[in-house]
Amino acid sequence: MMKKYQQWALILVLTLAGEALAVAGGAPGQETGTVVDDKGQPVAGATVDIYHDASAMAPYMAQDFALKEHTTTDSKGGFTISTGAGVTLAVVKKEGLAPGWNMFAPVLGESSEPVVLSAPTTLAGTVVDEKG
Repeated sequence: MMKKYQQWALILVLTLAGEALAVAGGAPGQETGTVVDDKGQPVAGATVDIYHDASAMAPYMAQDFALKEHTTTDSKGGFTISTGAGVTLAVVKKEGLAPGWNMFAPVLGESSEPVVLSAPTTLAGTVVDEKG
């Protein structure tokens, strides 16, 4: 069984490792993505809005996104965005299709998964605030 100081030392090491990883990915870089429809065909001319939360080290920590960039997909459904420390969210929209998204973060590594935009469907429900 670990002693208390060993547990605290392990927590400190893991925290510092996470921060170092975030800093290592902190220099502005670029990520590429692809947008396809539900048949796997490229979606040209889709809008891509880029939101960024520099304070988040992992996607589950992201809460304070700010719009940073806007671009569109090329004829092959491709796009390139700027990234850096923290979490980057790409929200993709194309008229006639349901929106899609992808997250980029240093802890996630590179992703080759395309954003898939499918036919819109009906969504029904009730929206409530934190008080119910």
